Formats: sequence, structure tokens, C-alpha cells
Amino acid sequence: AVFVVGSDGSYLSTIVASTVLESSADARVDSMETTCDSTAEDTLIESLINKLARTDAPTAVVGSDGRLLGSIDRTAIMLALEETNT
Repeated sequence: AVFVVGSDGSYLSTIVASTVLESSADARVDSMETTCDSTAEDTLIESLINKLARTDAPTAVVGSDGRLLGSIDRTAIMLALEETNT
């Protein structure tokens, strides 16, 4: 996935990797199919399990100021759950 941010670092959307790969080299980001799936930095892992189980794409992690901080995906959730169970 590719995360699209504004000039101020604010999260705008996510473009799935397959969309980027299928686009021409001169395609504009605003012409591509995007999603705006994000979560707050203080979201509990348990509340993300169902959301991330239904998608291959990572979810953007956004700060209270709207800036992109990073991402989380199914693998990260599974590893976190494994740590809590050991």
C-alpha cells in the first residue's frame, strides 16, 4: 500500500499496491482508487482484529493532529497477540 499525505504530513488516503502496479507511469494519484482506512494512535489492538482480518492492506495510524504516524497490518496484530499469550 501507498499512503498519500498532504504537504503538512496529514493523512489523506491509501492506495492499494495493485492499483499502483496497474496504473500507467504518468497516472495522477487523484485518478486512482483510494481508501481512507485509518485508526488513531491510541486504538486498542483488540478493536483492530476484525478490521484487519478482512483486508490485505495495512491500516494507517494517524495522530490526534491528523498526521500519518505509520501503519499496522495483520502480521503486527498476530505478533502482538502472540506476545500477550506467551
